[in-house]
Amino acid sequence: MSDNGRFQGTTRHIYAQWPGFLLRYGGLVLALLMIGAGLVLGWQLLIALGLVLLIAGVLLLWTALWTAHRLYDSGGLQIAEVLFDMSQAQATDPIACIDLGLRRQAIVLSRHLTTGRITVIDVYNPQLTTSAGVARARQQAEPALTDPRLIWYDGSINLLPLPDSSVMAVFLPQILSEFSQHGDRLTLLRETKRILKSNGRILVAEQSGSRLNWLRLGPGVSRLQPAEQWRDLLVEAGFEVRREEDLQGLMLCLRADKPSPFAGQQLPLALNYAEEF
Repeated sequence: MSDNGRFQGTTRHIYAQWPGFLLRYGGLVLALLMIGAGLVLGWQLLIALGLVLLIAGVLLLWTALWTAHRLYDSGGLQIAEVLFDMSQAQATDPIACIDLGLRRQAIVLSRHLTTGRITVIDVYNPQLTTSAGVARARQQAEPALTDPRLIWYDGSINLLPLPDSSVMAVFLPQILSEFSQHGDRLTLLRETKRILKSNGRILVAEQSGSRLNWLRLGPGVSRLQPAEQWRDLLVEAGFEVRREEDLQGLMLCLRADKPSPFAGQQLPLALNYAEEF
């Protein structure tokens, strides 16, 4: 994520999600027209209704812009930084970042590495990831940097181009929610588990249906999964959820570990309690 421009991330988000912002702005214009018409016609009820819509529209637009700034600008929540701290990865570790061609979070993660490498795998598929916002965001993505710490690959949710048990941590910042089908999410998580070393960690960041997100998205918050569904999905994929952090109600960060193949195993004990009388 580039540090040039305090609101660069917000600007990109507005471009990617412009239909929603245009709708909010249109609501403000409609409210002002209603107030103007009410003043001309002397209709107090129309003026009152216009004022209510204007206040609601200003609130929705402001919260959307504030949330975008907190999530996507360098001075905001710094989600990649939180995930890296939760991973407890070392600066020399091989790690991976599952991406949709946006590259911002991967570039931030790479700044923590010295001799380590981060493999960035673009799993974007327009048939599985149907969001028009993601397609527009890809057009505004930062270029793939030439950096010895960054390795860029294309992949798919059922074939990540890495060997079995090859990385210590895999990061999925706002990736799973872009796949609408439960089966596609599960496929990606199980493939992620394959490339993780024993006791390796998966780091997930997703928005959840919190009360604050109702202000930001309105009815659109119904598309967000509750926090327990993300936990259940990780468990279903064979991970053990170890830690979570709620960032101001805007983002849920989860760390889950790949169990050791010896976890839960016990040495067989040949005990014979039968006694002969």
